[in-house]
Amino acid sequence: PSANAKANPVGLLDYCRNTSTVKRIITNLDADYSFPFLAGLKAHVTGGFDGAKGEGNVYNPADRFQDYTTSGRDFDYGPESNSNSLFTGYLFYSNKGDSFSFDVTAGYDYQYWHSERPEYSEYNSLGESQKDVARSEYAHSLMSYYGRANATFLGKYMITATVRRDGTSRFSEDNRWGTFPSVALAWRLSEEEFLSGIKDIANNIKIRASYGVTGQQDGIGNAVGSVVLGAQGVGHGVDDAQQRVGERHAGHVL
Repeated sequence: PSANAKANPVGLLDYCRNTSTVKRIITNLDADYSFPFLAGLKAHVTGGFDGAKGEGNVYNPADRFQDYTTSGRDFDYGPESNSNSLFTGYLFYSNKGDSFSFDVTAGYDYQYWHSERPEYSEYNSLGESQKDVARSEYAHSLMSYYGRANATFLGKYMITATVRRDGTSRFSEDNRWGTFPSVALAWRLSEEEFLSGIKDIANNIKIRASYGVTGQQDGIGNAVGSVVLGAQGVGHGVDDAQQRVGERHAGHVL
């Protein structure tokens, strides 16, 4: 057939016989507890796991348009696995008075991602090897300690202060942790006497100003701060290592 000819869309579908089997488990647990010795003190715990494992077969006959030059495709792959684990735990305390109320929260978060794919080879329908796909394994984790305090004076003056201490295995050990504070001030104008006449029009008017520092680790490859030696030379980060030699590199998981 001509390489410049238009492919038959029905033929592309009918001649593609790819199958796979995937098993997945999703679990979640939430628990709350109120301490009897101190009113207003509560504890909360959340745990979760999402795991999947799959394997499959790719079969395209030799006369399929897209695989004609390679005599089709016929190979198995897997089992591949992906998992995501999460834990959250925090303490919360609140105290409400007539003119002053406040609450504080202190917590800990941990999340871990892992994926693994064994080495396999791609064959054509004649049993001839076309390509070897290297084994790969990726893992990274994110850990956070945090605290927050809210205070309200006379029901109209409010202040919120937070601080987070976050660490991610995607960065090098020398630059793995960061501290991110924030503060916010608010004034509920609708509670002031000089605006009492407009409550029929607007019953909640508030001015708020805040300042904070944030961090970012999304979109960054695992262990980009690491330098690894591959079969073809020096590479930077886990993605480069996988493409070159297919070795395990988990990014020094926390």
